[in-house]
Amino acid sequence: TLSDDELRCVQAHIERCLACYMSADEVVAALQLQSDVDARATQLVWSKLTEQNAQFFRAYDVLLRCKEQVTAFNYLVSQQVQLQQQQQQQQRRLRE
Repeated sequence: TLSDDELRCVQAHIERCLACYMSADEVVAALQLQSDVDARATQLVWSKLTEQNAQFFRAYDVLLRCKEQVTAFNYLVSQQVQLQQQQQQQQRRLRE
């Protein structure tokens, strides 16, 4: 069982992760790796926070989905640029 101080500490870590737009899984992994916080403790505090702030977390989930879409779009754009550069190089070689 965690003390109140430990719970507050985990909550503070989670809040910092939220500012970085991290998902629940990313938060659990980050706290486990960086601060040696047990995954169950993080999940417990996350669960309590979502219960107490349901509206915030609904909006946060939408924001995370938007972040994922922007990341996927940026990846596709970079792939498109790469393909266009390859095509241009091939066209130059054919003209030579």
